[in-house]
Amino acid sequence: MPDVLITGLPRSGLTLASALIDSLPNSVSLNAPQVQGAQARKLQETIPFCKWLAGDFVWQRSRLLTQDPVNDYRAPDGSHILDNLKDPRLPRDENGEPQLTSFVRPGLKDDFILAMKHDALYTCILPTLVQMEHFNVIAIIRHPYDVIHSWQQAKGQQISEGKVSFARSYWSEASLLDPQREFDLLDRMVQVYELFLKRYYELRQSIHIIKYEDLVQSPELISNALKVSTPPPALSQIVNLPRIRQSELQEQLRDRFRKYGVFVGHYYPDILN
Repeated sequence: MPDVLITGLPRSGLTLASALIDSLPNSVSLNAPQVQGAQARKLQETIPFCKWLAGDFVWQRSRLLTQDPVNDYRAPDGSHILDNLKDPRLPRDENGEPQLTSFVRPGLKDDFILAMKHDALYTCILPTLVQMEHFNVIAIIRHPYDVIHSWQQAKGQQISEGKVSFARSYWSEASLLDPQREFDLLDRMVQVYELFLKRYYELRQSIHIIKYEDLVQSPELISNALKVSTPPPALSQIVNLPRIRQSELQEQLRDRFRKYGVFVGHYYPDILN
């Protein structure tokens, strides 16, 4: 069973997709492993980091099989969380920062599915990851109205400033959107959104692109991408995430996507009308 990478637009439902995979029999999905971000900052070179990443999957797989405790951002009972920012079950320190939880998963077979989730990090190095032919890649996208509204609310995260984590080292095209000068924040967010979609569209023959809106209606899209027969539980049993719509933001985004948008038209053409 190939290792699984979950990536996609930040705040588009990656944690939810990861939770769906984690709910499948003989499957584990880790939520943005902290060690991977630390190693990416240390290496700052794409090929060495991608090789290290493949080795990290081997290491984590061996620990899970031997039931050694694995650290992950999870609820105290070891269940997968549903939203990195809003899930009240995620332990946090006195400053509100998320805390890691150690867990074990008994009963795994040697061929269990191991997935890991990172939005910007995996997207930055996605062309090389695809070329390795080692990973089954799932990219989650969501309508720009909802995604960019969520970016605006994600205070303290780089994306709330229109910046892409790890871009300076791994994705030159995205790093150019981070100049040291005054800028229109909403303009930059629209351009970042476009760059993420461009990357997925250019690799669409090699990855599984799943819309959040479709995933809500058909959770079995996850099991289809993994080529497993057992579907995840109905989404209503996991979380209820209403779509966000604000008329003022809609008009502002529509104007900007008409200026910058190309790839959004392949997935959400209504934004350009």
